[in-house]
Amino acid sequence: MNGFKALFYSNLKRRLVDGFALGYNIVFPIILILLLGTLCRSSGSGVINAYSYYVITIIPFCITMGIVTAAYSCKDDAYANTAARILFAPVTETAIVCSKVLSVTVAIGGASMLVYLGASLLYRIPIRSMVILFLILLSFFTCAIGCLVGFGMKNFMVVKNIMTVPIGILATIGGTFISYSVSNTTLRSLKEFSPFTYLNRAMFYSIYEQEQMKIGLVCTGLLLGGILIILLAIRKFRKEEFEDGKLSGYEK
Repeated sequence: MNGFKALFYSNLKRRLVDGFALGYNIVFPIILILLLGTLCRSSGSGVINAYSYYVITIIPFCITMGIVTAAYSCKDDAYANTAARILFAPVTETAIVCSKVLSVTVAIGGASMLVYLGASLLYRIPIRSMVILFLILLSFFTCAIGCLVGFGMKNFMVVKNIMTVPIGILATIGGTFISYSVSNTTLRSLKEFSPFTYLNRAMFYSIYEQEQMKIGLVCTGLLLGGILIILLAIRKFRKEEFEDGKLSGYEK
């Protein structure tokens, strides 16, 4: 337990001073919300205006893009030449994996929660406790996937591009950047295929309809899915990969 605590606080300290990680989950969503909200402000009306819409859709998108941060965090120790010392220390593979996942979850989840609370106060969006829980669990699920990939990645830039491209495509299909309805059966099926459709829908129902069932089911799925992915990451953990600090295609 002491080994886990030491690794957790060490990893968390790195994430809290990581300008890229915090900037991507604080500065980047704020810029997107302001930019898209301004460009589309004439399309919104009533309770949900353009700014409110993008607060709800952009934050989950930025959280899922944090998969890159989570993947790279798994190479921090190798890149800093401290991985060997960790492996020789009395810590388990479970402690190494869990400390990585939870530290990045705290950083990304905390940053996203601050953006949600600040934007909600600014644009008078109802604040729901279930939405806060949802953002934390989405961060947990995303970081679990990122760490699973990160512990076995060879080339950081290739992995980064492979992960970010489909996320952007699915987000676009799911209505993250533009609100649209489709009557075409094929397009409707394509939209329903995007996980962002369900993530965004759950947030809208929770905030404006006070319907917590949908977001509760999503939270349960994210929690269970994240735990299963962590167990898989522990099982797939390889010491030689953890020590490999040669990040081809990436320069510090």
